[in-house]
Amino acid sequence: VFARADIPVYTSAKEDLTAKPLFAFLLASISVVIEDFSLKSIKRYVKSGYTDLTVSESDALLSYARAWKLRGKAWYGDNEWTLDPEGYREGDLTARGARLLKKANVARDKIVPALSALRDTLTQKDLTVSVTMKALYSHLISLGADERLRKNAERYLKNGDREQSEREIQLWKILINIIDQLVDLAGDWVITPKRLQSLIKLMCDCVGLGAIPASADSVTFGDASLIR
Repeated sequence: VFARADIPVYTSAKEDLTAKPLFAFLLASISVVIEDFSLKSIKRYVKSGYTDLTVSESDALLSYARAWKLRGKAWYGDNEWTLDPEGYREGDLTARGARLLKKANVARDKIVPALSALRDTLTQKDLTVSVTMKALYSHLISLGADERLRKNAERYLKNGDREQSEREIQLWKILINIIDQLVDLAGDWVITPKRLQSLIKLMCDCVGLGAIPASADSVTFGDASLIR
């Protein structure tokens, strides 16, 4: 109806922040440490879209880890992967197997150093909230999360989707605000990675994600508590 009448419509609704790729990536990073590089946690981490892996590298990495049920030191140890990515079989690697193995090792080298550094921090004794926040922020910056969001926002704006562009910008601001609040309110608390993850999820649940209407004359739909 509104489209036919050429009336701009803006929808105001509280969204689940933990389902957004940025926060899914953040929480998956912590899960990798909690679950000691389980396949499930690595898959969530990779599928968030915040790594530099190509689709084929992601597939090769996850396929290799699934084939050999990798976990723990098999990921962050010093030894290069040498097993057949096609699973147990007699004879030498096939040409395809050799290509997949090389790609899996390249992919591993792209994500494991940063994750290992995060693990080294989050598994320390007497870990405080301040230390964890600094480590998580450094992890995000080292992987270019802020730059990725900025480019996403620019792309949406270029395509005429100002509302989504605003939401992308807000995501980073909300994340920084959550980090600042946790440091200010509980910086000296001793915490475990699992408790930290729960605390971040709780903070996300208390925050609403909105956007500035693209037009002052737009019709706004949404919960009254979210409309000012």
